Amino acid sequence: DLKRRDFTINAMAYNQKDGLIDLYGGLADLNAKKLRAVGNAEQRFEEDALRILRAIRFESTLGFSCDEETQMAIFENAGLLDGISKERIKAETDKMFLKGKKVEDTLLKYEKIFLTAIKSLKSLNGAKGIDNFKGEEKWAKLMLEEDIEKVAKELKFSNKLKDYCVLIKKYSKKEICNSLIDT
Repeated sequence: DLKRRDFTINAMAYNQKDGLIDLYGGLADLNAKKLRAVGNAEQRFEEDALRILRAIRFESTLGFSCDEETQMAIFENAGLLDGISKERIKAETDKMFLKGKKVEDTLLKYEKIFLTAIKSLKSLNGAKGIDNFKGEEKWAKLMLEEDIEKVAKELKFSNKLKDYCVLIKKYSKKEICNSLIDT
């Protein structure tokens, strides 16, 4: 069971008789804040491409960094995200937005991955300054330069989230126009 896990930090077990079972060095990786795939990283991502976004989320929420092999496999296997449902992609991104510490840095570091996973995004320009926002506000910030209808349809946003993003975009543009008139 442990060899089929995604990352070494998730491939540990405990029982009364044997104590901690750590066949893949997960405890050392946990202490070093290192994210490393169990065994072959490419194989782990081929088994479930959502693990790519999980790795990115763990970097953002836990402050971990990927080892070199895992990092390379993330970029080399980005195309596998085409086979992942958009609801799962949104759910992983939501978790990162909710608990991420350095979301802007993470989005920009993995820009290629997010643009591959979310086809309707033109850019991640909206990521700049996103850490100043909370939860769903981050979606609104990211959508400021995007076609919200297209992204909302692709990721199956709730009507409430879509309407919220539209409203923020509308008032953001109004504020920008007013500030230009005042100068």
